[in-house]
Amino acid sequence: MSVSNSPASGIVTALGAIAALVIAFAHLTPAQAAMAASLATAAGTIVVIITGVMAGKPVSMQALTGATAIILADLALFGIRMDAEERGAVVAAVAVFAGLALHLLHVTVTSAPVTLESGTGARHRDGGSPGPHRPSGLTEEI
Repeated sequence: MSVSNSPASGIVTALGAIAALVIAFAHLTPAQAAMAASLATAAGTIVVIITGVMAGKPVSMQALTGATAIILADLALFGIRMDAEERGAVVAAVAVFAGLALHLLHVTVTSAPVTLESGTGARHRDGGSPGPHRPSGLTEEI
């Protein structure tokens, strides 16, 4: 897949380039550099989820809540510090509101782990088929 065929991959590539420039030229401590890199990765995950929703693909609530938790933790880079209880409450609220919004948009929300095997399509960890709601062939879960 080329960047021109996928807007999400172009945005994620741009976020990675911006993070690399910030890390290279901002004279960050190693901890700050790690936060900047993980913040860019989590933001890229959110971009991929949003473009997946727009394309009608299933959304993994685990990916959404994980990216949200990472973003909240990495806000310390900008002086915004939250303890674990506050982050947990915000992540729970995001999960509830995102679940409601995705339900209203008729987007499939999954929690089952799905892996991609080259050329065989999506498979659940137990080896079962992806299910009747997913097309055959190579599919991706966002």
